[in-house]
Amino acid sequence: MISLQRYWAKLLGTLLFVGALFGTADAHAVYKFCTDIHYTFEDDGFGEDYLLPGGTIRAANHWMVIKYNNNVLWSGYADSSGCGAALSSGAGNYVVETYPQIQVGSSLINIFPTTVGSWVHVWYQFNNLPSSTHPSVTYKVAQVGSGIAGEDIFNVSAALTRLTQPESGFDFGLRVGSYNILASQQCPGAISCFSPGASASGDVLYLGYDSDLWGWDHKSKYIIGHEMGHFVQHRLFGSPSGQTSYCHNVPTGGNNLCRCDHVLSPADTFCTNVPVNQVHCFQSRENLTAALGEGFGHFFATTLFNNPTGADARFVYYKHFKRADLQVVAPPVWHDPMLMFRWMENYCGAQMAGLGTEMDWMGFLYRVRSTSSTPYTYTDLESVFEHSQVCSGTCNSSDTVTWAKLQAAAVALYPLAKENHFINNGDSYGVNH
Repeated sequence: MISLQRYWAKLLGTLLFVGALFGTADAHAVYKFCTDIHYTFEDDGFGEDYLLPGGTIRAANHWMVIKYNNNVLWSGYADSSGCGAALSSGAGNYVVETYPQIQVGSSLINIFPTTVGSWVHVWYQFNNLPSSTHPSVTYKVAQVGSGIAGEDIFNVSAALTRLTQPESGFDFGLRVGSYNILASQQCPGAISCFSPGASASGDVLYLGYDSDLWGWDHKSKYIIGHEMGHFVQHRLFGSPSGQTSYCHNVPTGGNNLCRCDHVLSPADTFCTNVPVNQVHCFQSRENLTAALGEGFGHFFATTLFNNPTGADARFVYYKHFKRADLQVVAPPVWHDPMLMFRWMENYCGAQMAGLGTEMDWMGFLYRVRSTSSTPYTYTDLESVFEHSQVCSGTCNSSDTVTWAKLQAAAVALYPLAKENHFINNGDSYGVNH
């Protein structure tokens, strides 16, 4: 065992580094350095399958640089175990740098603190490693850096490392290109958001600060997953008309089980003095495409942290929720998308045409993707929305999406069993209005 010689605390995130040394008999050694990311979330441990409390996840496919005696020995993307290449070299000093850039197929996830392009990485130095003649020697370093600078970036990195680990037969819908994320930057006019074309670098995902919850949203893996879901949807099939039309939705709820006045919110306002967190929520009756868009974000977060072949799943909501008995539950609030509440039909009164709730749409999307012998992959969902019956290509502000159009696309695209999986679950979850 060797100890950590020094580290730049200013740059060091919540990481665990593991270096392995395998000696040879010719005065050289073969080194293999690996990185594990330690994470701390406020909304874990509710029965989800991945990123359980107080754990680590391998820095799979992260950009790594390995230096030997101040010279770059190797650079590239780590393997699926978070390890760089096995390297043969002699005695000396080694530095392992890990960057929060993740390669997922032909996509790159770039995580920055507050400005696109402003890299922060972590590094660890092994001093005076020998050219060992032992058959094998393993070097381990105790957990370091917990709770200091870099926590924001590497919490996000830990959550999105799941994008490198889809179950067989499933995917996460990423398309070719870069996905830029700011881990500690307020969304203009809101808290956290995805903003298309927000900078000269293109689309940007912001994770901001909410004084009425747990502070920075990078402490919530489900918020990270939700906002990433908006990013994925935008690249997958675009954003149809009304997807962000929240401002007229708050008063349309009628029944107080279908509004958001129970949600605590910072003083920031939106939609003509509506508190920012009350503009929309899990149970509010909204324009159909707004409910669909927010439901897609919830659905994407759920797919990140749950095995799709399971009989249940967990989504953990980050705002207050009013139960049917009128009791208000403070976040984090867990929800099983496999349960068919039909919230709008059961609690929101007679007005339903062209409307929906985030809860119902999330459940519908999760079930059609994760169950039956004919699941809808993200590519299948892309095909439905971009079909001539719906958006006829990438959806934009001129495209009005309705349930009738989605149903027609499913019928046109797929055989009977698969179209019925889509249509029947639309009825079971009450999104077919």
